[in-house]
Amino acid sequence: MGSARLEGSLRHWAETPRESEIPKSKQSIGPRMAHITSYANNTKWRKLQQKMAGLASKAPIWQIKYLGLDHFGKSDGEWFYHFRLEEYEKIEWCDLTPAKSPDAISLSDIALICKMIGLETEVMENSVRVIGYRLT
Repeated sequence: MGSARLEGSLRHWAETPRESEIPKSKQSIGPRMAHITSYANNTKWRKLQQKMAGLASKAPIWQIKYLGLDHFGKSDGEWFYHFRLEEYEKIEWCDLTPAKSPDAISLSDIALICKMIGLETEVMENSVRVIGYRLT
C-alpha cells in the first residue's frame, strides 16, 4: 500500500468517532434503529426496582420490550432479584400493570412513583409504560 493511501486511511480512522465517544442517545443499535433517544438510565431503573421491591406484594407486574426485538418478555412480579438482573441499557420500554391483589397499588400510584423518579411514561388503559428509548 502506498504511503499516501495509508496516510489517508489512518487519517480517516483517526477522525472517525469511536462508539464510546458518541452519546448513547445518538448511537445506532441496529440497522432498523438508525436513531434512538434515551429517556432512562441505570440510576432511574435502579430507583424503580428498589421502590417496587420495597412494596412487596403491592408491587405491579412488569413486562419488558428490548431494543431490536419484535417481541417482549413474559410478565413477572418479582422485583428484588429478577428485575435487578435485567440489562437496563437495552430496555426499550417496560409496562407496569397493577397486581391482581386487593392491596396492590393503583395505576395512578404507579404513574406517580415513576414521575417522582423522573421516568418518562405513557399511561395506558391497564398499565403504565416506562420509556427507556424512543425510536426517532
